[in-house]
Amino acid sequence: MKDLYKQLGIHAISDIEAVRKRLRDNPGTADRATADAILLNPDRKRVYDRAHTTAARIGVLEANLKLPIEDSTCEFRPAYPATSTELALFAQSAAPKKHQSNSLAFGCLLTLGLVIISAIISSIGSNSENSRSRSQTVESNFTPVATPTPFDQPSVSFPKNGFYLTYTNRAMGAPLKITTPAEDPSDYYCKLVNATTGRTEMALFVRGGMTAEFQVPLGTYKLKYAYGYPWYGPKYLFGPSTVCVEATETIRFSIVGDQYKGHSIELYKRPNGNFDTENIPISEF
Repeated sequence: MKDLYKQLGIHAISDIEAVRKRLRDNPGTADRATADAILLNPDRKRVYDRAHTTAARIGVLEANLKLPIEDSTCEFRPAYPATSTELALFAQSAAPKKHQSNSLAFGCLLTLGLVIISAIISSIGSNSENSRSRSQTVESNFTPVATPTPFDQPSVSFPKNGFYLTYTNRAMGAPLKITTPAEDPSDYYCKLVNATTGRTEMALFVRGGMTAEFQVPLGTYKLKYAYGYPWYGPKYLFGPSTVCVEATETIRFSIVGDQYKGHSIELYKRPNGNFDTENIPISEF
């Protein structure tokens, strides 16, 4: 499966208008015909977006497990694998589905699952053969490796959209509006980190495909956010599928004259956007 969004140079699950503008402004884009046939068709795009989200999570899981890179998911490998020991293990096998899939979407997801299962079986078989060969020649150097415990933490309900927690006595009142991509199956756990002290002063919860408005403390902050599904709580975040992001520049909330000055942020990329972000490992979230 190809990551059409990455090939177009736009954020995953961009809306149709963003795709159409990108194709219009860049007529030489690779796989233009494929992108045109899939991403500009609402029904096909809806199915592809669901499969894309699943492939991205599988890519994160493969990277965490350090599995061999496969052609079917190589474009979905994250820049940084998760470094938390428990989050780097297997995903919970019976995680509840957030959205009901239609038959075509199920077919895409099932195909992806079979590809990954085949890759894992192949990897296990290859490792078994290599281990057998090594044991015959350098048996005295063999050291047993403990099998990791699967990630088996129970999922919990994600807080309602717009819920927040504060960890500061700073005056609050500056407006912050956060918008996530339409029909996004992921949820978002955001942090406002004091740019001077490095301490988290506010945690914000935004449901996928929704907008939330907050009143936040005055000050200068770095915005970090994690997204995925399902939710395992602040300690385990979204489990092995967690993706963490950090803004490359600070944002300031202040009072100008007699009015609060705040920000409106969209957590998806647009051409000529002015809010740059980068992926970070979970250990830095």
